Amino acid sequence: MIKTLPAIMMGLWLAASPLYAAEYQTDYTKSKLAFSGTHAGKSFAGTFASWQARIQFDPANLATSALKVTIDTASASTGEKMYDGSLPSEDWFAVKQFPKAAFVSNDISK
Repeated sequence: MIKTLPAIMMGLWLAASPLYAAEYQTDYTKSKLAFSGTHAGKSFAGTFASWQARIQFDPANLATSALKVTIDTASASTGEKMYDGSLPSEDWFAVKQFPKAAFVSNDISK
């Protein structure tokens, strides 16, 4: 009995202590993931229509906070035919080789 008490106490402590920050739910209807670039000296901007975000955030404990965004590269669009035709190519997002892209935070700091 005495040997199991520390294990039980440790289990209760772990259950009561958050190892990760609270997970936020992304409202995709009110959010957008945008990008910008320059071609022939002209700036342009676009968005990705298909992406998912996992956001864990605790302002009091940033060490447990994390961000991961997964992007469907084929969903890139600028609204301009010339750019949209080029975005899937090897020169830009290389969609055939990289159908998905990911951004993962290494550090979140104040």
